[in-house]
Amino acid sequence: MPAIPSEDVRLKARSSPSGDAPGGAAHAVSGRVHGWDLLRGVCAFAVAVFHLLTWQKVADLHTLGFYGVYLFFVLSGASLTINYLGGFAAGISLRAMGQFLFVRYMRLIPLFALLVLLSLPWKLKAGGFTPDLLGKIVSNLTFTFGFGSPLTQSMIVGGWSLGIEFIFYLLFPVFLIPLAPGVRRLWAAVVFTALLALQFTWIGFTAARDAVSIPGLSAYHQVPAFAAYFFGGCVIGWLHLQRRWASPVGPAAGLLGVAALGAVFVLLNHADATQVLWGWRGLTLCLLCFVLVWWAGQIRLHGLGARCARHVGDVTYGVYLIHPFVFFGLTFVVAPRVDWLPPMASGRWDMALAIGAVVLVVTSALAYASERWFEHPIRRWSTRYARQSAD
Repeated sequence: MPAIPSEDVRLKARSSPSGDAPGGAAHAVSGRVHGWDLLRGVCAFAVAVFHLLTWQKVADLHTLGFYGVYLFFVLSGASLTINYLGGFAAGISLRAMGQFLFVRYMRLIPLFALLVLLSLPWKLKAGGFTPDLLGKIVSNLTFTFGFGSPLTQSMIVGGWSLGIEFIFYLLFPVFLIPLAPGVRRLWAAVVFTALLALQFTWIGFTAARDAVSIPGLSAYHQVPAFAAYFFGGCVIGWLHLQRRWASPVGPAAGLLGVAALGAVFVLLNHADATQVLWGWRGLTLCLLCFVLVWWAGQIRLHGLGARCARHVGDVTYGVYLIHPFVFFGLTFVVAPRVDWLPPMASGRWDMALAIGAVVLVVTSALAYASERWFEHPIRRWSTRYARQSAD
């Protein structure tokens, strides 16, 4: 959520170049980019479908699982740039940076911390309470596991992306420098090209050699493998604010375009995970991520369509994090007690579809409840607290 999942994608207020908080800490105050809400939802469900098919030994749609998360990084960079570019361009103080990190931390931590705690009984049963487990708990609750080995240190499925995402929050003001007023836009192109080269060099020395083992994937899942996605998202956010390359489209054409581009990701899938990260497939899919985010940002929705998109965006983070708990709860707790065939051992499309449908429906309901009655109140309080502390 990736990533990241379920940001409040809001346009920064035009009334003040520095936002509405002193010290350059801009706050989100106006409308949402509904196309990004929809795309974020598509990505969350794509990752869930990838997991459900893989865990049930039916199919390995690596492009859905990998690039569904990578798109979160692009969307995160774009939405954060829309929110904060004006404020940070006016000057970055330690106080403003602290407020920014506090708000972002409070956006991610409530649900993540709850699920980390829910995972503890399984961790304790498997290996007991050890110094290593204590270290993992602390690093997860502070997101510092992003500096180590996010894939192996995350306590829950998909949590690795949040550790890397929080590092991008720390680096965010640096990413904005090439986009600041008065800086030649050539520098943004140079930085993006350099990060893209770094990304594929990193893949070449890690995942391209061994993308199916834990050591190979662990070495790959580090900041250099995803920085181009985040910075590319920052550039797209800047283009959106400046109305550069703007080409608004209606709901039908917009959704058709998203569906067509999404189909390309599926068609370019390969049974070998290495092939979707490396070579011509890897480069094509990487660049398609930026095209897809730019295209989704052009979609114009109103009325019922806008409300639906908002709800889809709201549940994205929950869908991304909760679906593994629902699936494994169904697999190891519910299924044995009602004499069902364990889903992980089925390998059957009919079983996979039935189990998948149940998991996605239950997950969506839990994600909606979490957003409405748990995450949103905490997020609203943290934003209000940050504003008050700035006065």
